[in-house]
Amino acid sequence: MVEFKIQMEESVVQTLGYREVEKRLEDFAQKLILKLAAQDILEELPTIDLENDKEWQMARNLAWEQEMHRYIEVPMSPPTFNALEFDTKGFKFDRDEANSR
Repeated sequence: MVEFKIQMEESVVQTLGYREVEKRLEDFAQKLILKLAAQDILEELPTIDLENDKEWQMARNLAWEQEMHRYIEVPMSPPTFNALEFDTKGFKFDRDEANSR
């Protein structure tokens, strides 16, 4: 690990507090590490061929099988209609009108 000494306006430390300044510097360092890792990945990306990678395809299919229930609602059985359970309250049925059609 490397130690850095930095100079900062005293007013910044007085305004934010020592702990807050320290926390923000640590956050900055972590984000810098992530940026460097992302740059490395982006450089390698053109060389990756996922379409022909069998391990990736198997992993993708397994993930889909495990998680598809979150995206697709599959009915357990087909819906049925039971005329005896049908609630007719609020419906009007006029036989003469039905027969005239």
